Amino acid sequence: MMSLTATQAVELNSTSAFLYDADRNALVYSKNAQTPFAPANLTKLMTALVVLDAIRAEQVAASTELPISEDAWRRGGAPARVTTMFANVRSSVSVENLLKGLVVHGANDAAIALAQGIAGDEAAFAQRMTEKAQELGMTNTTYANATGYPNPNNTTTLADQLKLVLHIIKEEPELHGLFGVDRFTWNNITQRNKNPLLREIEGLDGFTAGFAETSGYSGIGTRLVHGNRYVAAVAGARNEEERLEDLKTLLVSTFSGLSIRPVFLKGEEVARARVYGGKQPTVALVTPGALHALLDISKKEEYGLRVVYDGPLPAPVQAGKQVGELQLLAEDTVIFTSPLITGESVQKGTLQQRSMDAIAELFWKLF
Repeated sequence: MMSLTATQAVELNSTSAFLYDADRNALVYSKNAQTPFAPANLTKLMTALVVLDAIRAEQVAASTELPISEDAWRRGGAPARVTTMFANVRSSVSVENLLKGLVVHGANDAAIALAQGIAGDEAAFAQRMTEKAQELGMTNTTYANATGYPNPNNTTTLADQLKLVLHIIKEEPELHGLFGVDRFTWNNITQRNKNPLLREIEGLDGFTAGFAETSGYSGIGTRLVHGNRYVAAVAGARNEEERLEDLKTLLVSTFSGLSIRPVFLKGEEVARARVYGGKQPTVALVTPGALHALLDISKKEEYGLRVVYDGPLPAPVQAGKQVGELQLLAEDTVIFTSPLITGESVQKGTLQQRSMDAIAELFWKLF
């Protein structure tokens, strides 16, 4: 994924981050977005999505009353001293209200009650969450529970979280709206939205923030900027202040100094790579998605592009395989990189073609 040096673009404390233009479907900035981390409270994004799937499948209705088990109360309610909606033990709460508690309060009692009431137990519900992640293309994400409590099998990447929040924004607008609700009352207790970012970043209307001992502070935010929706996320911040500062940099400060400019369209040919032993001597290298970059347009003459790949590529070559990267440079410093994938397939060539390629390859290596 992309990575930018601090002096050339934005300076961040977090170990992983991204900024994405959801309206143009373009990645603007990314830093170590494929690095695994513990999702912690970010887990509840998927918990909520799987609840909606259960409602659509008519396994439950929004009005269905689910029991608050002693387990849900002890591990997720007041006795646990965690974020909770204060549901009474052995009471019943509708799916609709549990969902509000889950999203607005980050309620762990709600998460456990929903999981147990819909799937029978939390482990079975977590399996549904992992399956949903795979369905959305979140190939580096697994879930062990509905709360995000520490577990080695709770793991994700920011690249996967981007796929999740884009799905919610585009396919689940009501759920997206729920993340921006200011407060919710249950059991005669009114609590403000537990997402601390909502009151610190003007115009933010989602999503959530988390903390894990193993991977630090994380957060995902989205807001409209000049009519375009942007999504930003960070992980690996050392404290709440760094998390907030980095998200403000991405979602607010960025737009006051630098210009977001298109670099390549999705699937646009960037270069051609040599192929060894194929029916054709080269293959197109393309970008897997649209690429935009943060640039200082007053210094546009200082920017350049470089394609890097380990070649020649041995035939057969499969279309869509990542084989190299595109580098954007400013004064010979790489300020971001983006994957390059093969834009077509290349089959093995004839014996004569492979023989000639072998000679050409020997010449290339020698000289």
